[in-house]
Amino acid sequence: WSIPYDCHDEMDCSLNGDCVNGFCRCDKGYEGYLCDRFREGRSYVIWPPQEDMPWSAAWGASLVQSEGKWHAYVDTICQANRTGPELPALYVTCFHTQGTDIVHLTSDNITGPYNFSDVSLFAQTNNPHITRDTHGNFLLFHRNDNKVTPDIPTCTGVPGSPASRGHGEVCMGCDEWGANAVAVSKSPEGPWETHFPFSQEDLPRGDGKN
Repeated sequence: WSIPYDCHDEMDCSLNGDCVNGFCRCDKGYEGYLCDRFREGRSYVIWPPQEDMPWSAAWGASLVQSEGKWHAYVDTICQANRTGPELPALYVTCFHTQGTDIVHLTSDNITGPYNFSDVSLFAQTNNPHITRDTHGNFLLFHRNDNKVTPDIPTCTGVPGSPASRGHGEVCMGCDEWGANAVAVSKSPEGPWETHFPFSQEDLPRGDGKN
């Protein structure tokens, strides 16, 4: 559908539509003058399966289709993660970017059900966004946390397994400000090679460290 807006290219349409004769023609699922709003519809639970992972929470799902199969990349964390047997649980509301990893799921249908495939990126990786470049490579953009060594054990992300790996894993590429990164692979299953193309010194900084 088209809406009146004096656009010049797809960047003016939030990369969610095409600019046609000065109008943003939004892709399916988007609306607004800039194609910058989701058109709300039915919601589907992609992950996690509560019967196998009652301790887990997930967010930030990003999907791509390859060879007839849907691949989802989801940030997962333990709902309550203990630093030791006698210590109180630390909840995601306080540590929602620590102890995380990005899991890879597959399905024959975009709405699921999805099955666990593998853990794509470990140790405090967040906010996945998957796309492909002109050569067909898979690009998994993500954010690394701003704490090199987490305060809580890293989540396994694997259904039917213990909630955490029992220790906090050092985050690759993390510093006090965090890091924006892109992992590259020829296959949606990996292996992934992580790059840090954005200089942290050149990024604007607010009062917080996010």
